[in-house]
Amino acid sequence: YINGTDIKNIENKSLRDNLVYMSQEVPIITGTLRDNLTLGNTVIEEEINNLKELSLLNSILSNKSMDTIIEENGTNLSGGEKQKIALARSIFSKADMFILDEITSNIDKITADEIYKSITTINKDKIMFIISHDKMHLPYCNKSIDLGVNLQEVLQ
Repeated sequence: YINGTDIKNIENKSLRDNLVYMSQEVPIITGTLRDNLTLGNTVIEEEINNLKELSLLNSILSNKSMDTIIEENGTNLSGGEKQKIALARSIFSKADMFILDEITSNIDKITADEIYKSITTINKDKIMFIISHDKMHLPYCNKSIDLGVNLQEVLQ
């Protein structure tokens, strides 16, 4: 079931349209910061300001503007900034389900904590699967599955 609806009654296209996959590898395009955040989708300024209030974009915007040119592959961005851009993109997508695969594996603990706080604040009514080797995200989860050393332990 997804939000009370039997998954068998949901069209595959609808499932795909409402699912965002985020990994530690963030594709960055050459263009402005705004281009990278919106990927051509219509995003109103109020949505960007909401993310600023949650401090998700503050660290990026403290030394850059929305019109700052982002170099090829984001060479002028830190790993944490790239992850925050990816998170902002996912929020702008208005998806209902998220698969977050090792999204904080290459960034410092303080930034990772900030990202998890933002995720759970913004997406409190969404379905999120957080895949991680790091247990620091557990306080932000309402359920967890530890696959342990042997997947067979989980399957039994």
